[in-house]
Amino acid sequence: MSPRIRKADKDLNEDLIIKKDVLVKCMNKSLTSVVVPDYVKIINKGAFEGCSNLNTIVLSDSVTEIGSDAFNGCSNLTSVAIPDSVCIIGPGAFWGCSSLTSVKIPISVTEIAPGTFWGCSNLVSVVIPNSIAEIGTSAFSRCSRLASVEIPNSVMEIGEYAFSFCSHLNSVEIPDSVTKIGDYAFSGCSSLNSIEIPNGTIIGTNTFSDCSSGFHCRRVGEKEMLIKELQHAAILGNVIAQFTLGDCYYTGNGVEKNYAEAVKWYRQAAEQGDSEAQFALGECYYQGIGLKEDKAKAAKWFHKAATQGNDRAQNKLRKCFHIDIGSKKNVIEAGVPKEENNRKPEVEEPNDLVEESDLDYLDETEDWDAFIEEDGDEEEELLHSCVPESEEESEEFEELSGLDYLNEIEDLDAFIEEEESALFREK
Repeated sequence: MSPRIRKADKDLNEDLIIKKDVLVKCMNKSLTSVVVPDYVKIINKGAFEGCSNLNTIVLSDSVTEIGSDAFNGCSNLTSVAIPDSVCIIGPGAFWGCSSLTSVKIPISVTEIAPGTFWGCSNLVSVVIPNSIAEIGTSAFSRCSRLASVEIPNSVMEIGEYAFSFCSHLNSVEIPDSVTKIGDYAFSGCSSLNSIEIPNGTIIGTNTFSDCSSGFHCRRVGEKEMLIKELQHAAILGNVIAQFTLGDCYYTGNGVEKNYAEAVKWYRQAAEQGDSEAQFALGECYYQGIGLKEDKAKAAKWFHKAATQGNDRAQNKLRKCFHIDIGSKKNVIEAGVPKEENNRKPEVEEPNDLVEESDLDYLDETEDWDAFIEEDGDEEEELLHSCVPESEEESEEFEELSGLDYLNEIEDLDAFIEEEESALFREK
């Protein structure tokens, strides 16, 4: 039952104080529900502050303003329908409404004031309209159950601590309209793994401090730019760029996945002696990814990487070919899978995985480099639709992400400039 409202000169009744069109104060802190009269236009500052038993509030379409701290500390308020007539929601209006689960801000509002929803720890859904220009300081701070938020392209500034300690926040998109993100705006968002920031946006101090351990902040277009730099450096012969570009094509990181291109760049890096590229090329041969499956060539590339101390290549040789680096024994078995090693094929029956001439040649020479270089000149059959035989076989191969290798190139621009200068001098 709604509270009795007696209009008089002072507009005073036992539960609510209303002066003209302003609801000044709720005098009864034990109220559980209130229907605001349809002649009220303004909910005054702190009108329902501390009404911890209030769980339902009905606002009429006549309300245009909700004052600061209007519902501060209404810890049992579970929902509120803000009418489209509201143009202003004051600072801290719903501060500490820890039972509030959802809220829809009307399109008539242009700013989410500081601390408006601070400490609404059960808020899981918020609709921000395309009229909001600014999200104020601590507006959604400590909304610990808020998992995602869609910021419209009308927002130009996100204030300090705006979403700080939203520990379940894992998805947020920053539109191009945002020119500034304040200090500590997303600090303590421990579930936030990555975010993409527009190029012109100014980022404050510790904006993303204490986010997830693997958090990555990336500028829009940054990855595309890095790919172009990688391609340029790879063409000029930088071995790290070649291997990294191969990884990008293999995983689809920054480019469309293309196993044939991956093999191309792995081979170029492998031929320059990069052990990771040699291992990667060996995996492609072993699994038939981007080229025809060839266990013998796989073993040779694994061996080349293993002799440089590559642990994964050494493990692969032991696991799949029973070869221990440092021992010449069993090298002839390089093309024979692990399950074949327990029995010797009859002499008159050639191995269906490895040509007999390959094994004879391996038996007679210790020059693996010459053998690999000779095989590398052969034309390869590219199989663009090939995929790994199983997740288990490709698990250790996909362990490293392509663009992570960029930190090994100390000065990519300097390398490119030096190589281009050299080419110019030759001309």
